[in-house]
Amino acid sequence: MNFVEIVELVNSDLENEWKHLTFYLKSSAVIRGVHRNHLSPFLFQQAQSELEHVLAFSKQVVALGGSPVTASTRELLIPFYAEEIIDNAIVLEQEVVITYTKRKRDLEALLDNYDSKESAKIQNLILFYEEQIEDSHTDLNELREMARGY
Repeated sequence: MNFVEIVELVNSDLENEWKHLTFYLKSSAVIRGVHRNHLSPFLFQQAQSELEHVLAFSKQVVALGGSPVTASTRELLIPFYAEEIIDNAIVLEQEVVITYTKRKRDLEALLDNYDSKESAKIQNLILFYEEQIEDSHTDLNELREMARGY
């Protein structure tokens, strides 16, 4: 795998972060039902966190010499009710953990194929993905706890 392919993969993950931002932001606006008053601010806070992820991924793409994508073209249906929103958010975060864990492993396998300067970029990217995985685990645990309440 060359750096162009790595940039494409990171950009794909960036597009996924845009999708998450859209999901949480729209969900915070459209949520209905008795849980609306306390879940809407939580969902908005998650959207703010996703915006930070979008910026972080964008910076990673630039550091690798690429140009970051600026939106998601992936289909996204937003439910209106708390249970469906939480269930969908759990699925989104589970996908992140699976995808980013695979991405991290793939990057680790590449370390020996590059010189020290390029290996350092890959190592930084591996650390970045570790942080993203940890963040998604935290969100996933919070969402699962919320789901237990209904």
